[in-house]
Amino acid sequence: MFHSLSPHLKRKIKQYIHNDLKTLVPKVVGQTEKAQIKKNQNQERWDEASFFAELNDRYNSKYENIARKIFNYFKPKVTRIYWGSGMRSGSFVPIYQGKEKHLIKKTFC
Repeated sequence: MFHSLSPHLKRKIKQYIHNDLKTLVPKVVGQTEKAQIKKNQNQERWDEASFFAELNDRYNSKYENIARKIFNYFKPKVTRIYWGSGMRSGSFVPIYQGKEKHLIKKTFC
């Protein structure tokens, strides 16, 4: 069961029962406002150079070449490339924006 403390924090209360003994254990889960701000400030967006360098370092040039072919195929056909902000894994999303916005394919490293 959850009780709201703030938009980013919740209090979770677990109940344990054994024979005649009943115990309630409260736990606060989530992030404080200060932690939310710090997390958002530290996030950097991936870009073409960092994405492909990480892909090559983490796997090998074979996978980098495959991802590069996908990237090069979509780059002239889309309005823009959206770069993800994952701390461990990079991603890009080719976006075509005409009358309607279309996300083509999300690609990860």
